[in-house]
Amino acid sequence: MSLQKGSMCFPFFMERAELFTKINEGIIDERFHLFQKNVDKNAFLIKQFGGLRCIVDLLRGKDVIIAGAGSSIDKEMFLLREAVSLRDVVLICADMAYLPLLRSQIIPDFVITCETSPNDYFIASEKSSRLLAFSCSSNSNLRRWKGQISFYNWMMKGEYEKLWEKAGTGLGYVSTGSTVISQAVSLALGCGIKSLALIGNDLAYKDSYYMKGTFRSFKDELNYSRIATCDSVAMNYVRRARQFVVKSPVGDFYSHNQFLAAKYWLEELFAKSSFSLIECSLPGCRGSNILNVKFDKYLKYLKERL
Repeated sequence: MSLQKGSMCFPFFMERAELFTKINEGIIDERFHLFQKNVDKNAFLIKQFGGLRCIVDLLRGKDVIIAGAGSSIDKEMFLLREAVSLRDVVLICADMAYLPLLRSQIIPDFVITCETSPNDYFIASEKSSRLLAFSCSSNSNLRRWKGQISFYNWMMKGEYEKLWEKAGTGLGYVSTGSTVISQAVSLALGCGIKSLALIGNDLAYKDSYYMKGTFRSFKDELNYSRIATCDSVAMNYVRRARQFVVKSPVGDFYSHNQFLAAKYWLEELFAKSSFSLIECSLPGCRGSNILNVKFDKYLKYLKERL
């Protein structure tokens, strides 16, 4: 895999260090005040529901699938529905992927969110799903949730430590990795799971940015006309978001700072780990201890183990 920015190639290690620095500084500079407000508003919910202590037993020994909101998941909905019906399979999905999954009659066991601004991810929710929520998530989003909630803090020190004291240091800590999916991976790996597979964790794009049915795709549909079709509106959004070219064995894709930082983080994590990742996203992550397979092959593997 090689990466390009515009027409220039950058040294791999320099680009990676720069990305992580920008992501961390951006979070601190732009959102820290919002984090402080949100954790105060969430105090009652945190006291009511608590942290991650119970999650370890719920995930231990399970085959865990983590679903993102990348467009590659659209073609796998039928197979994903079959997979989650199997014994000992647990589905964790990103907040943005939740409503599209519900519309496809797929009820995740867990939904994970670190969204700090109000949105409509949870205008519908199933009581049987449990929300894994960053302690500084938007309170208005959390109040819409009908089921159980387990809160967590980020594994970041410095000026964040006072926030975690306010939220409660006993909630548990999760590595950030710059996306909600990387946080889900961090959480799952700490729970003694049997296997881990990613789907819809594209972290790059070509023709479309998100899976169908997300609020991003709804905005595209609302802005289309006879001249500017829904697909062309989505394509224009993709063009504007292009910051890097990601060259992979399955072709050229595009990415931006946040997705690229998450890709680096996950690839480094598994390169240093004895635990293998089953990657069914397109293009997703690639590298040491990462097995890139189509989801139908992964489903066959799950069935053969029954």
